[in-house]
Amino acid sequence: MINPKTFNYLGTIKDIKPFIELWFKNEAPFKEIKKGNIEQWLAWAFFDVDIFANQNGTAKVGANQLDEQQMSQIQDMVKELEVRFDVAFSAGVNTKIRSMMLNFDPVHIIRKPLCFNLV
Repeated sequence: MINPKTFNYLGTIKDIKPFIELWFKNEAPFKEIKKGNIEQWLAWAFFDVDIFANQNGTAKVGANQLDEQQMSQIQDMVKELEVRFDVAFSAGVNTKIRSMMLNFDPVHIIRKPLCFNLV
């Protein structure tokens, strides 16, 4: 069961589609974001886990993954999003897109000469 306070902030969102598209780096229109992609995004946001890290687009309970209760909570959150915003996510995973996961995404560092920093 989801804590009712979990989704309190959603009242500030007028249209969920552009909100979710931004989290998916505008790589795909909303209709191409599948239920599995949303589950991956929510698993990162609430449990700091990338559920597809070592798999090819299939969520699985196991080591370094979500337990059954956490996966159930994620699925309940997806249902809540669908009901609250009157949207439907297609089953499956679009493996061509990935949401931003700030602590898992690589950081690209560009070295600059010291004189650049002194200016």
